[in-house]
Formats: sequence, structure tokens, C-alpha cells
Amino acid sequence: AGPSAAPGFISLGQIDYWVLFRGERTVSRDAVLAVFRDAASELTHHHAIYGMDSNGEWRSLANESEEARFTDLVVVLQLADMGGPVDSTEMRHFTDLVQRVSEATGRGFTFMAEVPQALEQAKALAQFIRQHDKTMYLSVKPVERETLSGRLVERSATSLGMDADEHGFFTRYKLIAKNRIALYSLANASEDGKFDWNSLHGESLTSVTFFTYPALHPSPAAVFAEMSDTAKAFASRCKSQVLSPYGELKPEQVETIRVELEKIAEEMSAAGIKPGSEQARRLFAPAFD
Repeated sequence: AGPSAAPGFISLGQIDYWVLFRGERTVSRDAVLAVFRDAASELTHHHAIYGMDSNGEWRSLANESEEARFTDLVVVLQLADMGGPVDSTEMRHFTDLVQRVSEATGRGFTFMAEVPQALEQAKALAQFIRQHDKTMYLSVKPVERETLSGRLVERSATSLGMDADEHGFFTRYKLIAKNRIALYSLANASEDGKFDWNSLHGESLTSVTFFTYPALHPSPAAVFAEMSDTAKAFASRCKSQVLSPYGELKPEQVETIRVELEKIAEEMSAAGIKPGSEQARRLFAPAFD
């Protein structure tokens, strides 16, 4: 069985721990933000502070103007990510931050749940990440020659709609709800997997690899199917073969992997964190640098 929400939390999908500060008198954005940033210097997980404006709407203080003023405030701490869960030391830094914001604004505060419960939720989220942290790979290796020319790799990737990105990969993007989302990428066979854009044309590559992160997509099976089609088209252009974890890629293997991915999606959704959701993308955000 997968992890479940800790006591005091309704769902495992609650990945943020928040503290609410209520007050009738407004406080300035700059005064609060300065205290928050100084006190948050020891936090390693994502954190933020929001304020309620005169229209009763929550705003991120980091994105508001200097003259903005707020009544209620809330600070949040993401309880886990790919680096692991929040531990007792970081939680102590967070509660110190809460105290400093309270003193600076003259406001009392309310925790959404007890600190030990938040630490339990952090561990449950970390277990969830470990359980579903999967990457689907398809390798492309030359058949007629020992290596692939970098120039041919670039020409083939770009002709198939993949862009050279800032991480050193060729990536296929799709516009979803006005957001440019990476569906899958193509990596070098080097140790770090990155292409050197300055020298690629003169390089000879032993192989390249297509990869995707199932947890980051609402329909991971569909993304894999598209990736496998692209990998086969790429291999055809480069006179190469496509290899899955089970050997040379065949239709029955695509079906096996598709079933695996659908199972992952079902398990994630049952736990309260759907693949491709905001929570999933924050929990499983890859760290390339």
C-alpha cells in the first residue's frame, strides 16, 4: 500500500504546510518581505509568503509593488521534493521564521496542523516521491556505423520538432493552458547526458537517449507513445535502432510499458496527487543543474 496523509492533513495532496497571521490593520509589503527573506535564509525547501489585499484576494508579496499593503498573511513551506522531506532542523527554522513575522507585524498566528504531524506528512510525501520517481528511457544506437555524427543528431532532432534547450537537451514542448510544457527530451550518452552546443557538429556520439518523467504528465502513457514514435522516426533518419529496457523496441513492448504507465497514473491519482498536476510537478521537478 502507498503512503497516506498524516493526522491533521486531509489529503496527501496537501504538500504545503501553512501558518496564518490574522490582523485588522494593514502592514506594508516591504516591511514584511524584508523580515521574511532574512528569516527564511536557512530554509532549503520551497517557501513563500502571501497577503490578503483590499479586495480580499491573496497575493504573493514577492510579486507585488513596494507600496502594497495587506491585512491577513500566510507563510507556506513545501514539505518534500526530489531532495527529500523537511526534517526537524528545517522545521525549527520555519517556526523561528513564524515567530519573527509575528513579532514584526504584531499578529498572532495559527498553524494548519501540529509540527509533528507536518513532519509525518513530509515523510509520507517523500515516500510517495520515491515510489513514483520513474524515468522512461529509449536508447538509440547506430546499426551501420559505430557512432552518430553530432550534425546528423541535431538535424534529425530539430526536423522532428525538438528544440535545443538551456539544460543541454533536445526537448519536445507542447503548449498546455498557455504553459510551455516539456513532454520528453533527447540526451547524449555522456556522463551528464548533455550536449555541448558549441562543439556538437564536430562530435561523434556512441548513442543517444530519449527520456520522459511520467509523474509530470496528465497522460504519461500517451506521452510515451508519442516519444516512442519520435524515437523510431529519429532512428530511421540516423540508420539506428531503438532499444527499450526490454531490448529492441517492438509493438508488444510499447504496450507493456503503456500498461505500466497507466498503473503509475492510477496509483498517483488514488493517493490524491494526479500525474501532471501542480502538486506532482512541484514534487517531481527535475534538477538538471
